[in-house]
Amino acid sequence: EWFARVREEVGATAPEFHQRHIQQALPMLVWLGADALRAGRRVDAVRFLDEADGLSRSRITREWRSGNVAAASTLASLRSHLRRAADVRAALATTGTPQEQARAREAAFEAAQLPHITDAALAVLAQAQQRLLESDGSQSRQALSTREDIEVALRRIAALRAAFIAYVSDEEAERASRLLRNREPQLRSGASPNSDIAAVTPVGSKSASVQLRSNELLLTTVSADEATVVVAMTQAKMSIRRAPLSKASLAEAVASLRAGVEIQDGMLPPFPYQVAAKLFEDLFGGFKTDILSAKHLYFVPDGPLLSLPLHLLLTEKVSAPEGASAIRSANLPWLLLGPAISILPSVQSLAALRRMPASAAQEAFLGIGDPLLKGAASGKRGVAATEILDKSGRVSLAALSQLSQLPDSKIELLSMAKAMDSKSEDLLLQQGATETGIRRLSLDRYRVIAFATHGLLAGELDGLVEPALVLTPPQTASRSDDGVLMASEIAALKLDAEVVILSACNTAGSDGKPQAEGLSGLARAFIAAGARRVVASHWSVSSDSASLLMSEMIRQSRANRLSNWSEAHRVAMVKLSREAGPPEYAHPAHWAPFVVIGTP
Repeated sequence: EWFARVREEVGATAPEFHQRHIQQALPMLVWLGADALRAGRRVDAVRFLDEADGLSRSRITREWRSGNVAAASTLASLRSHLRRAADVRAALATTGTPQEQARAREAAFEAAQLPHITDAALAVLAQAQQRLLESDGSQSRQALSTREDIEVALRRIAALRAAFIAYVSDEEAERASRLLRNREPQLRSGASPNSDIAAVTPVGSKSASVQLRSNELLLTTVSADEATVVVAMTQAKMSIRRAPLSKASLAEAVASLRAGVEIQDGMLPPFPYQVAAKLFEDLFGGFKTDILSAKHLYFVPDGPLLSLPLHLLLTEKVSAPEGASAIRSANLPWLLLGPAISILPSVQSLAALRRMPASAAQEAFLGIGDPLLKGAASGKRGVAATEILDKSGRVSLAALSQLSQLPDSKIELLSMAKAMDSKSEDLLLQQGATETGIRRLSLDRYRVIAFATHGLLAGELDGLVEPALVLTPPQTASRSDDGVLMASEIAALKLDAEVVILSACNTAGSDGKPQAEGLSGLARAFIAAGARRVVASHWSVSSDSASLLMSEMIRQSRANRLSNWSEAHRVAMVKLSREAGPPEYAHPAHWAPFVVIGTP
């Protein structure tokens, strides 16, 4: 009634009015849907949710097409309401006639995709579209290569439209948008038949299931305030359930598990085995058979689960072993022993990644790390932004130079290079590990690129608004080289890598901000730059165990001709937990930090 009165006064149609006032309209419509469901008015509940769904899709599509750099914040501000809508849809799927439940399941599956349309998800979609445009033989390829400035602008706008990377200035974004608009008629005249792969609206269950192979399972979650929505899909079926975990209780469980893997002063913390088993049961117990019978699991996480590698969950309750040796001999039922796991930013990204052409890079490996620093040597990577910024919020070369040395990172990169049969000249170490050194290279020549260095988290610091990787500081800072490779600088690189390995601190999860959504700025920046998959860590890694883990992963992948990195990663984790290295490597703090983002 309130909406009707206001619309009457302003003389606007409902869709026009709602779009103009989406911040008020969307939560109101979702609330009305939830209220109608509680009152038993199913038809009204569906009507309100359908209107909210249409409003959300229209706005997301409009933002995507416009390349608006403010779109990320717009979507983020609506995400809690999109989560609640998905939760109400899931509740509708448990009541009514079989036909009503079937329709509600389909609507819930599509609603569950909307909260996942983050900058990382869009990065994958646009990079796939860009690769397809560049790889086919149509006029679109000729248009893209007509002038270098147009190509650079299109790559930049692809990253913007896909990742909505707010680090790029509004002026730069507008310039790229203008170039794109000027060239759009030419692009349209020779558009690739696959160019619609980057559609951002949710896909139906039939469209999603055909992307899965017979031994694959797709799991996606939505962390709503009152419950966690879990969707499980195979080629043959789709199931939806509301797990009895509020967002707050889920966050508490994840925080407990993360505390159990953070090494402090060289000491392994006690791991909360009961929490790991209970969380698996609460979230996925209803799908346990499907999960353990799958060979590959695609996981689309949301909320607190973005900060947790699934493979450290336990599929059964266990008695806590005492001591590292006991962990190794206990043969614990880690999910690690089940399917290989790949993280996807969104359901839509699976189709996009599947259709990306294979890398045409000719060189096997490039390793970058062991920056020339002056601090005491340390095996721990990852520093807070406050450690290297001056009072003005800029990178302080003096502070940067005093960060701890990482001599073990050289050993790790040498071990990876050996596993790839690469030469020493394929490494940028010490004085060579600079921004200038990186920019001199044609990075799209390398199939595998590895960074082993400090990861720098943005946190909530005003000065550093984006995460970064630490490199060797220059004598004098310049715009192109200040000793840190920022996410925005990474996104502007041109890669053609099958995989980028980030052996640094917290390069997988959110950017260190409590409100951060999606994958880290580093992971999405490498995806936007052209990496097909990223291997990243959730916590500060131990150099020795990381070296063993990453080298074994490369060996396993090479045995399969650099395919199926997720399975290679799983096998490497199993070896580290059961036999490789000292007994303490059986603790998940050592074998569990990394995840594979992208397709296998």
